[in-house]
Amino acid sequence: MDTEDFYVGRIADCDRIAARHPRLAQAFAFLKRPDLAALPPGRYDLDGDNLWATVQDVALKPFGDTQHAEIHHTYIDIQAPLTGPETIGLLALAPDAAAKVPYDAARDVGFLDVATRPTTLVPGDFAVLMPPCGAHAPGCSLDGARTVRKLIIKIRK
Repeated sequence: MDTEDFYVGRIADCDRIAARHPRLAQAFAFLKRPDLAALPPGRYDLDGDNLWATVQDVALKPFGDTQHAEIHHTYIDIQAPLTGPETIGLLALAPDAAAKVPYDAARDVGFLDVATRPTTLVPGDFAVLMPPCGAHAPGCSLDGARTVRKLIIKIRK
């Protein structure tokens, strides 16, 4: 899936969208590391507060009729499951709708409870979520609760 707000694809094909932002090439170089799933949870600085990665162990929750979706204004998200499938709910918001979501600037996040379209990523997949209109509900599962290790890369717009 390729829109202005989201890109979902295979890591092997990520270079084709690297021109969309000057820091994407550096983010994709990290995303291509063969040892990602073996990295311990934590933050990995790639360019200070302009670009960093976080490895997390996430307890997935069931994907329901509505999700607690998030939006960002300052940072682009790249999300990639490392050890098993993860479903992310996706919803493209109009700019005026995104501007109305209550937003915490210090944490660069706003939340809204909405119905989203489920998109399941497997290891080797990634999603780029563009602010502010790329609302997303990560950490979900269509087939029961479990824990996965995942990578989140934050890129200052």
